[in-house]
Amino acid sequence: MIIIKSLAFLGTFAMCQFDPNDISMSGSFGSVTIDNQVYNQVSFRPEIPIGNLGIGLDLYFYIDGEGNFYKENWDFSNTKAGYRTILDKIYYVRWGRPTDQVYVRAGALLHSTLGNGILVNAYSNAMEYPQIKRIGLDLKASASGIDFEYIQSDFKRIPGLMALRLSGEVMPKVSLGFSVATDRNQIAGLPDRDDDKYPDIFDHFPDDNNAYDEALVNEEAWRDTWNSSVDTANFPFEDWFNQLPLNHNNYNPNDNKNSDAISAFSFDLVYKLNSSMNLYSQFAQLIGETENPAIEDNSLGMGLVPIGLQARFGPINLKAELRSNSRNFIFNYWDRSYDVTRVAYDYDNAKIITRESQLYRYGKMSGIYTEIYANVYNLLTIGMGYQDLTGEQWYDDLEDYIDDSNRSLNGSIDVNTSIIPRLKMAKLFYMQNNVENPFSFDKTPSTVYGYDLSFKINSNMILLYKSRTTFVDFGNGIESVNSAQFETQILFN
Repeated sequence: MIIIKSLAFLGTFAMCQFDPNDISMSGSFGSVTIDNQVYNQVSFRPEIPIGNLGIGLDLYFYIDGEGNFYKENWDFSNTKAGYRTILDKIYYVRWGRPTDQVYVRAGALLHSTLGNGILVNAYSNAMEYPQIKRIGLDLKASASGIDFEYIQSDFKRIPGLMALRLSGEVMPKVSLGFSVATDRNQIAGLPDRDDDKYPDIFDHFPDDNNAYDEALVNEEAWRDTWNSSVDTANFPFEDWFNQLPLNHNNYNPNDNKNSDAISAFSFDLVYKLNSSMNLYSQFAQLIGETENPAIEDNSLGMGLVPIGLQARFGPINLKAELRSNSRNFIFNYWDRSYDVTRVAYDYDNAKIITRESQLYRYGKMSGIYTEIYANVYNLLTIGMGYQDLTGEQWYDDLEDYIDDSNRSLNGSIDVNTSIIPRLKMAKLFYMQNNVENPFSFDKTPSTVYGYDLSFKINSNMILLYKSRTTFVDFGNGIESVNSAQFETQILFN
């Protein structure tokens, strides 16, 4: 309700600046892939500027090959479902600009970073769009020399990220920052199509929010049998029913073991050398427990950047860090792939696997991280980040740590389309984190890649294609999960 109440307040405040002539409208038609099924898409996107307030709506309809509507995004069956449906139609809500003293944006978060990124770095809540549409929030404000930032990844469901940062100058050229972040229930990241609190993997009826247990389908008939043939005084129905050889659902969403939180905090100190160069240091501590099968102490660890450098030289932006960490820690815990790797189900061992539970695989390590973003002759912008840490990694066969490496690779290319006729947008990205050799390009759950392309057909029509590929371990090997969005956008004014 926070977004709706804030929208009402800001809307009332700004209505005196509203001009109906400023409203713009676009529409689109095309196709999307949801749960490996292709749907035709028709959408309308009005954008309404009201002074500093900007509102964009996304009114869309998915229709399958038989003419049936995809009803999950138009569900008003109860208050909770209606709330999510309304939020789902918000494309964005914006107040101010990023450089203003107060800036608010709700909707898709494409590249959110707190401080210098030791905890939250390039986080995106839109990696699974359009299968999963999250409504996040990025709020920035400054007052009395204190900078404030709050990030929440989703308001429709339990968010995978809630993060807060305070920073300010403590002496000339020196600023101090403090950040906290949490995922208060990682298991909430398991897919639940009907929103009945029973994840699809445990739900016998994943598309029916009124049913979750096959054994309960004929409960009344079994109750009649119990009444007529069982000593009801000494054998309660629940005890008798539960011992029947039926397909009972033993998952309990209210059980504490089905809720698992992870939190963290960090400090950073920044020294401004000049207008284009900063030195900094940062420290982070993860709070929670991993699940090492051979070691009793499963407390999460810490990471340290004793010295880091940020610099800008014309069209080139550089970043370099020395890094060191204890066991049970990884840098940039909330990264672009977080929502994809937040939680999974281990089919081989029939148990839930969270990202936190696997942190024991990362031992004491140290090394470097480098990052560069460069505008190449105003033709394209290239970005690349590379981590190279050496030290310990867990080896399952020995049930102990061995000497190994932990490397990450992130890259992106953004083409300057103004020099290419008809090309409206051309972007691609690739990332793979915390593996032995990212240049082998093996498929892992941390691998994510995709691209965005759009072409201008005429002054009022744009052809858009977006693709995302992630990888999930379903127990019988890593499998790709593809998301594609193809549409034709029409500008009405």
